[in-house]
Amino acid sequence: MNRTYSIVWSAVRNMYVVASELA
Repeated sequence: MNRTYSIVWSAVRNMYVVASELA
């Protein structure tokens, strides 16, 4: 469960960083 949470959090944070750079 913790591993899945880490993967999901990493993907969400990566998308957030990309959106922040594009903004």
